[in-house]
Amino acid sequence: MLVERTLPLNLPVPAAQPSGSVMDTSQPYTLPLNNEIALCRCVGAYTETDRKLWATLIALAWDDLGKKSIHEANARDIARLFQQLKGARNGTAWVMESARRLLASRLDWEDEEEEGSAVLLAGLRIKKVSGAIFYQFSDFLIEKLLDNKRFSRLRLHFLIGLSGKYSVSLYIILEAAANLRHPSVELSIDELRDRLSVPVGKLKLWGDLYRFALAPAIKQINDNPAAAGFSVTCETIRRGHAFGSVRFTITKSATRLVVEDDLSARVKKATKKTSTATEQQTPPYQIDDALAVIRREAQGMDAYYILREFEAFAKASETPIKNPLGALTMFARKKRKKEGGEGGFF
Repeated sequence: MLVERTLPLNLPVPAAQPSGSVMDTSQPYTLPLNNEIALCRCVGAYTETDRKLWATLIALAWDDLGKKSIHEANARDIARLFQQLKGARNGTAWVMESARRLLASRLDWEDEEEEGSAVLLAGLRIKKVSGAIFYQFSDFLIEKLLDNKRFSRLRLHFLIGLSGKYSVSLYIILEAAANLRHPSVELSIDELRDRLSVPVGKLKLWGDLYRFALAPAIKQINDNPAAAGFSVTCETIRRGHAFGSVRFTITKSATRLVVEDDLSARVKKATKKTSTATEQQTPPYQIDDALAVIRREAQGMDAYYILREFEAFAKASETPIKNPLGALTMFARKKRKKEGGEGGFF
């Protein structure tokens, strides 16, 4: 009998939620993965398949991450999804093999406040006859996953369809920068190797790294920008006589811009409804102006999330705010100072 463990109290409330359906490819699924987790280097035998399976298991467990410690999936359903999107191997044996590797791999993170580690899966049970998979995440990892104020909105079905672990890793790196005010990212050659999890001693020459890792990955993204959500260009930056860093410049696809415009319109509509329902006066500023202020002062954080927090703060204030945009500027600036880092707006 499987017994649930008690999860920690006061787990973070996610700032962003998924969209779409994991198992229905006609409804593309997006996973708002904490940027700190998305960009961590994984230690262990972490293959292309493992990267994809781990994101899928998080997606399937998302609604219960803060409620249950044991999650259930079916290996047959997962194998069918991967087969549909990428033509994966027949059968479910590879699902079992990949899940076991996730048990033996960990993420290491470090920031100004702390450093830590967490295994990708904290527990695993597989029913051989039914194909049922029961799995667990550690408390530390659950907290990190739910605390997604700065996030990458990964397009899971596109991710599964990619070929090669470097393509998967590069897509995640670029998605983390796609919604920045200036969507580009520059990494030193060593940082890039680390982010891509290039094995020590492999692809030591820049020409080999580009030819065998970057070029195929960039081609897959640019061949289908509508599914990826963006296209990308790459340029090298010299440091003296040698290549010192690589700059990636991201351009959002037309379909993504339409989706974001629709999201902005829905936020405006929801804000207006809330104001009317509570008999509050319409905010004395344009939503676009407010979002521009937040993006300037709190680059990399979720602008819509901060705007909702500010409006709740303004509503609870005992005295009317005379200069709302000025107050919003200070509010966003303090958020930026408190939270730090950069991430996604969308």
